[in-house]
Amino acid sequence: MSHKALRKEKECLNCGAEVPERFCSLCGQENVEPHDSFWHMLTHFVFDIFHFDSKFFSSVKKLLVNPGFLPAAYISGKKASYLNPVKMYVFTSAIFFLLFFAFFANTSNFGFRIGDVLTKEQRAPYILDVKKKLADEPGNRRLQNLIYNLEDSTSKITKDDVVFIIGIKDTTGVRNTLLNYKSVAHYDSIQKQLSAEKKDTRFEQLLTRRGLKLREKYNASSQEIGKVWFSDFMHKLPYLLFLSLPLFAFILKVLYGRRRELFYVDHGIFAIYQYLLSFILLFFVLCFERLKSVTDLGIFNWLTIISIIYGALYLLIAMKRFYGQGISKTFLKFLLLNIGAFIMLMVLFVGLIIISFLLI
Repeated sequence: MSHKALRKEKECLNCGAEVPERFCSLCGQENVEPHDSFWHMLTHFVFDIFHFDSKFFSSVKKLLVNPGFLPAAYISGKKASYLNPVKMYVFTSAIFFLLFFAFFANTSNFGFRIGDVLTKEQRAPYILDVKKKLADEPGNRRLQNLIYNLEDSTSKITKDDVVFIIGIKDTTGVRNTLLNYKSVAHYDSIQKQLSAEKKDTRFEQLLTRRGLKLREKYNASSQEIGKVWFSDFMHKLPYLLFLSLPLFAFILKVLYGRRRELFYVDHGIFAIYQYLLSFILLFFVLCFERLKSVTDLGIFNWLTIISIIYGALYLLIAMKRFYGQGISKTFLKFLLLNIGAFIMLMVLFVGLIIISFLLI
């Protein structure tokens, strides 16, 4: 409650209803003078911050040590003592991904080691090697295109690109295919000359055209495109988790379909708290992995394993407490939930990879 003076007028400034005492019975607004002093604004701001913090930390404490308590308390109507789950999810996920991208997700180190573009002098020995290989395989179109790219000084080609073509001659894929064509028009002209059986599928054509356009857009090698692609994908991960949450709740709704007293939103509340626990545990796991790489102490491997086991046991206990079924039924549904969630995440994962490639 504020210490500001009450207004003499009894009409609520917010909704217009009559205010018999200090607070409006319809909207809850305090019927005080509308003009705030600087001190009042400052104290109100500080109060809100610490009030949020106290609720947040008490909610996190309950979340970590009491599986299933918070969702059960929320749907039973006990909402004032703990932070709203949606607010808590937004705040926690924002902090988690801020720290994740700041300290852990260095996308330049995720397997896309970019080799320098080969100079004219560096290309010469590779040209000789490829020509020798082409003498044994005179009809190999990939080797012919590789020589063309090596001899073209404007072509951005790395040592990794050369090794990839020479070492894996029968593998197809976007990264491999891009070296075979100069442009989208060149690719389309080649496709028109092929019979229906030898033509790429519509999906392969879509990916190849997109890859060639990206090569022109970024004026980059296949590896550099891969790095841009992967970086964009990593920054779309929050969207994947956000989309997976209602699907996770839907799986719970299917598994507990006979519980008529529970609505879909109740399963959603349970899912939100489980995701919050996952964010916290994943943050600890990332910290343990980083500390292991710095100190080379084996204890951090054990702490990582303990965190993973705790997360699994936590979900099992939370399901038993929240849904109130026996351990055998709960364990069976726990297994089905994990299988369903894994399939759902894989589908979303592949979809996000494709969307990211098409939109970068």
